Amino acid sequence: MKLSWYDVKPANNWDKVLASKWIWCLQYIEFLEKIGVKSYFNEPSGDICLFFRVVKENTIKIASDLKKRGKKIVYLLDVNYLARSGVSEWLNQVSDENIRNSHSFCEISNLVLCSSSYLVEEVQKHGYSSAYWPPGIDNRHFRAKKEINLSQPVLVWCGHAFKAELLDEIMSVVGSKLLIIAEREPGIGFPFRFEKWKYKKVPSYLVQADIGIAPRTVDNSYNKGHSFFKILIYLAAGLPVLAAPLPSYCDIIVDGKNGFICQNVDDFKRYSELLTPDMGRSAKESALTYDSAIMAKSLSQILEERL
Repeated sequence: MKLSWYDVKPANNWDKVLASKWIWCLQYIEFLEKIGVKSYFNEPSGDICLFFRVVKENTIKIASDLKKRGKKIVYLLDVNYLARSGVSEWLNQVSDENIRNSHSFCEISNLVLCSSSYLVEEVQKHGYSSAYWPPGIDNRHFRAKKEINLSQPVLVWCGHAFKAELLDEIMSVVGSKLLIIAEREPGIGFPFRFEKWKYKKVPSYLVQADIGIAPRTVDNSYNKGHSFFKILIYLAAGLPVLAAPLPSYCDIIVDGKNGFICQNVDDFKRYSELLTPDMGRSAKESALTYDSAIMAKSLSQILEERL
């Protein structure tokens, strides 16, 4: 099998590429090579051509021309770009152009690879061929903490700085120490320790925490479509997770085993007091299921079976 990846280039420093490019492509290349799958970048040597979620009119034309030449087209979709999100306008996450182009690309694609079970359902509503391929993680890189401290726990949150405002209500209730890992220091009104996101250093930051937290609003299709990668890095570090009820989070969090799904702000406080050290060990076991090597093989199998 030969794959051509479009709109992405090989990179030694993953901090200089969009996160979606290393999450959904670059981390798998070496593992694909080991099972005999060759990867090319931005040129049509592959039998199967893969494109990322943000597509423009010129990208649609490129894919259409490739399909006419007998290439199979795969659309990697990790957020819901098929419908209005319902989020506030200042976030500007899904535009009319996004929606129009995503539908056009789905129509010419042989397969839409979806990062969450929720997205699979959304794509199938429109009659497009889809398959579920959740994110993986390199467990060699994201090492697990040996033992978590639940008597005086440190919470950790990773994400874009502008989304840190979601922590306001949580921290007012939970009241623990907080570590924030983001691309810049957020301007929020409570004490926290900040570390700038650096791929090579994040594992060493995570093991300084004890609980991963992932609050998120679930009242719009954009948020609902997100994958569980954010909490997967917590699990890989051996941290139990307290997470909002996003569909993908519910796919991986088992209440009382590797964390809890929190339906409201008060749940973050209540469930933080029910966590146990065994949940940290179960968290790592959860992440091992989605190891990069396993998910590379899964990708190969899906493409072989569906195309």
